[in-house]
Amino acid sequence: MQSPEVYLNQLNVTVKCAVDSDRDAILDVAHRVFVNWETFYFSSEDAQKRFQETPERFAGKLTNPVTRKRFELTAGFHRREHDGRTFYFPDASSLRAFDSDPSMYATPMIAMRPVMKSE
Repeated sequence: MQSPEVYLNQLNVTVKCAVDSDRDAILDVAHRVFVNWETFYFSSEDAQKRFQETPERFAGKLTNPVTRKRFELTAGFHRREHDGRTFYFPDASSLRAFDSDPSMYATPMIAMRPVMKSE
């Protein structure tokens, strides 16, 4: 699978920086961060570092990879690293399900996965 920025650049799409919305993001691998199923791009290395230090300030709503429901990221959520990506969970049951088979939940293949009821 090709990186998303290849397509975005081919289409001349511009994306605002996830930290500084007054600036356009640089659409390349070095200025990209995946969190849950979402992709964030940044205008500089400094903006990317600020995001990674406190993602709850900038990420907004994320998709729970287990239940597929959107939730607002705030400090204190459950967190896991898997295959170079960061995943956040709004409840312990989603975290346990993810821990039981992270590869099943890491990629959004919605039609192929059973929906888990949230607590």
